[in-house]
Amino acid sequence: MLIEVEKLRATILKKYGTQYKFAKKAGYAEPQISRALQTQSPRFLQACKKAGIDIDGLIRRQKDREEIKNLK
Repeated sequence: MLIEVEKLRATILKKYGTQYKFAKKAGYAEPQISRALQTQSPRFLQACKKAGIDIDGLIRRQKDREEIKNLK
């Protein structure tokens, strides 16, 4: 399941301030981050986890939002 790109980007920016700082911490070049956010490979998601981004929490919240949306 892909995480909404803007939610993931917002979480990264909240924690690191810039994509550059996050890229440095995650071991990516800054130009790679935009593409990685779109594709969300297992390697990228693992790098996010190691960099302190709560991927599991984002997925859980997204599933909750989808379930609520389906109930309406």
